[in-house]
Amino acid sequence: NAWIYFQTSESPNFGSPDKHVSCRLIQDNQFHDYVIDMSKHEKWKGNILRLRVDIEPPDVPAGTQVEIDYIRLRE
Repeated sequence: NAWIYFQTSESPNFGSPDKHVSCRLIQDNQFHDYVIDMSKHEKWKGNILRLRVDIEPPDVPAGTQVEIDYIRLRE
């Protein structure tokens, strides 16, 4: 699973539990594109100042690596 936390100019408390969107990850050692519509979150408004991605795959051995190739934001 992945959680995307955000900080905005209207709600600057970064990492607040009410400002995140979650996403299930595919665990098959391949790259995948994930499209996450952040605009559906009620607090996703104003200037977006920062993002934080937390990744915690379940039942994965210590030392497992996760790579993020890119993050793209668009209107």
